[in-house]
Amino acid sequence: LTNPFLSHMVQCIEDKFFELGYSLLIADSHDDLAREKRIIETMISQQVAGLIWYSVDQPSPVELVKDMRQPVAFMNACYPVKMLDASGKRISVLEDECGAAEELTSELINRGCTTIGHLGGPEGRINSAERSRGWLQALGDDGRRNPDSHPLHLTAPYTHEGGWGVAEEFLRLGCDGIVASNEMQAVGLMAHIAALGQRIPEDVSIVAMHGTPHAAFYVPALSAMHIDIEDLVNKLSISLLEKDTPDTIVPSLYFVERASCFSRDISKC
Repeated sequence: LTNPFLSHMVQCIEDKFFELGYSLLIADSHDDLAREKRIIETMISQQVAGLIWYSVDQPSPVELVKDMRQPVAFMNACYPVKMLDASGKRISVLEDECGAAEELTSELINRGCTTIGHLGGPEGRINSAERSRGWLQALGDDGRRNPDSHPLHLTAPYTHEGGWGVAEEFLRLGCDGIVASNEMQAVGLMAHIAALGQRIPEDVSIVAMHGTPHAAFYVPALSAMHIDIEDLVNKLSISLLEKDTPDTIVPSLYFVERASCFSRDISKC
């Protein structure tokens, strides 16, 4: 819940389900698998009406809910979850993270950036790998190269500290554009770049995945790919509460240009 993207999503979910007459019970695993397992067991024992689950691992350890008769929504599914022996409905939220990262990188290319680095997320995460793959595709890769072997690809935790810690290396590599895997990384990255005396976007343009309402209030304001959270939550409520509804949800994504990257009609050429 320290991640602004997830806390904003939770707030929107709570608002929607309160309107529908439900109280939201919230628990945070702190990215701890053992803690997550205990939370799931507790939720089931309390006979909740349904479960909305943003899991630590991808794919989610679906066996934890195989006997749950109530509906379960897997919020960070990497493919449609099919549980033939499950008692209740299973809903998969499938974000096109590769496509979104490719579009985000293309925004920098279209603005004249020529040396575009990528700040990936923690190694071993499928969502990290998908975002890195999208960045590489936008650069014109033919599909044979591994993003991890690319000299402009660095990794860090999804935190402010993670972004701060790689800023000097991106500048050493001569990057004039950087695609961050989440907003928290981007904020730490921008702060350190500014502290090193470099200008954003004049020297380096920054864009990020999973922008939040906070993005407009950073200095400079952060250009980002956003998920239409309101639309996602509406679809989620329908799938969880109504029968014979789709069991796969694909969130709508959109890019918002702000001051951290050049305007589309301005180039560095």
